[in-house]
This record gives sequence, structure tokens and C-alpha cells, in this order.
Amino acid sequence: MPFQQVAIFGLGLIGASLGLALKRATAPPRVVGFDTSGEALHRAARIGAIDRSAGTLADACAGSDGVVLAAPVRAILQLLPEIAPHLTSETLVTDTGGTKQEIVRVADGTLPHNAPFVGGHPLAGRLTAGVGQPAANLFSGAVYCLTPSPNAAPWAVETAVALVESVGAQPYFLEAGEHDGLLAAISHLPYFVSVALVNALAAQSSWL
Repeated sequence: MPFQQVAIFGLGLIGASLGLALKRATAPPRVVGFDTSGEALHRAARIGAIDRSAGTLADACAGSDGVVLAAPVRAILQLLPEIAPHLTSETLVTDTGGTKQEIVRVADGTLPHNAPFVGGHPLAGRLTAGVGQPAANLFSGAVYCLTPSPNAAPWAVETAVALVESVGAQPYFLEAGEHDGLLAAISHLPYFVSVALVNALAAQSSWL
């Protein structure tokens, strides 16, 4: 385990499952949780996904050598500049967002140069989301995409790999743009095609 303390921002399915997976690891780190939902914080603490909750961004970052932004993409983009003043040169910042180009761009523009960023996206989940369904084995055997910032030091990339492997996932390196293109083809495009197909069929007179 490469961390002494990990702060997880966002305690939905992915964030809470990550906390559970980290606590299952050998020599587990302390896990600090932050979420705008008090209910999510309470449930994450109850199932053992976090050791304690933080009331502020500064409190969550204090003493954390690993920061994971497990919030929705728009929230991650907002969090990056807000946590920047509370980071140190020994803090690795990563995320679990489903798109990467904009996140990497904002991270490069807002985080201090001595606070490395390695983008991440675990290809894991369930049909239903929410902190009520997390599992410590959610990432076991899953592909975990990593999109390091061009400014990330080698130690930061190595630490991100160790984090991914510690939760049972398989690291897979991609450039941010390559990641977004592939995910658009295998995830977003099929969704829009299915919506278009349903709409086209529903418009047929035979359905009336």
C-alpha cells in the first residue's frame, strides 16, 4: 500500500467501493471521506468505507498523501482548483471520471506543479448506482485506465499503478484523448444509437 492516508471526494458507488477495497488491503491506509451529502457520509462510515468524514476540503487534504476525486466529471472540474491550495509536493491526485481530456487540462492548469496528477477511470460499476451497493471486490480483475498528466513525475505514475493494483484492478495506460475516443465508441455511441432506434420505431404508424 503506497499511502498512509487517502482522501476520497465523493462517496457514491465508486468512491465507497474504493474505500472498502483500500481498507481490505495489507497495511491499509486511513481513509478520509468528503461528500456534500451528509447521508452519503453517514452510510459510508457505517459500512466501513471510511475511517472518518471531513467537513471541509482543507480537512480532507490535511495529512493525505493520496487524493481521489470520485465525483461526477463536472464536480471534479470544480474540485481541482478548490483543493489546489491544500496540496503538497508529496500528494498524488487522481480521479475516477468517465472522460479525461478536460480533467487533465484543468488539472495541469490549476494544480501546483509539485502536486502530480494521474487521471484514472475504473471500468467497473453496477446497473444501479449509490453508496448502498458498494463492494470491496468491485475492481477485482477490472481494467483501470490511467491517463497521467504530462507533468506527472515517474514516482507519481508508479504510485498510481500501485494504488490500482492494491484494489485488484489492472492498470491500462492511455492518452486522455485516446481514452475519450474509445469510451465514446464503446459506451456513449451505442447509447445514442439505441435511443435513435427506439425513437424511430416509436414513430412508425404500426406502433399507434
